[in-house]
Amino acid sequence: MVREPASTLLPPTSPVTPAPHRLLIGRRGMVPTGANVLWKIQSGLVRSSTWGEEGDMISLGLWGPGDLIGRPLSCLDPYELECLTAVEVVAVSDPALESHESLVRSLRYTERLLSITRLRRAEAKLASLLGWIGERFGQPGATGWEIDLRRIPLTHQVIAELSGSTRVTTTRLLGEFRQAGRIHRRDRALIVRYPETLYPPARLSA
Repeated sequence: MVREPASTLLPPTSPVTPAPHRLLIGRRGMVPTGANVLWKIQSGLVRSSTWGEEGDMISLGLWGPGDLIGRPLSCLDPYELECLTAVEVVAVSDPALESHESLVRSLRYTERLLSITRLRRAEAKLASLLGWIGERFGQPGATGWEIDLRRIPLTHQVIAELSGSTRVTTTRLLGEFRQAGRIHRRDRALIVRYPETLYPPARLSA
């Protein structure tokens, strides 16, 4: 008579969870958008986007460390995740444990960005967008948010696409904002004045 292995008498053990799947992606690379994969950003900056009927890019959001990104969070096709800096992401092994807080945060960010793009005046769009970026990714300073441009590469094109404006208009308005002291550069940082200076109510309500 063959004995059963002693291990069968022990309580069942939980399966070993594989190590998280990590990816290091260079600037301008793309985060994979597999149908069932959620990624958590460990470092870097990612822009989500889609394309309009005429081939124009539509920016959907900016995402940084701690945010969840991936195809399961979007119903759009095409849907792309472009790395604006070098990025490290890790596949989420248990979305149920990690997704709730991130989903709420993502919905709020997306709602805010949508409200900015729906503003009629280009100046209001730009001012609101700079404030949004400052709150999201900047560090509070004495007079305004300090955005590290080495970490958050805000080119005129990126700003224009996020605000739903043209690059020419964005470049012109950024120059006017600098002349008015509403923004200024210091070393590799962009300083965005706090809202009471950045958004003069009398002007933006006109």
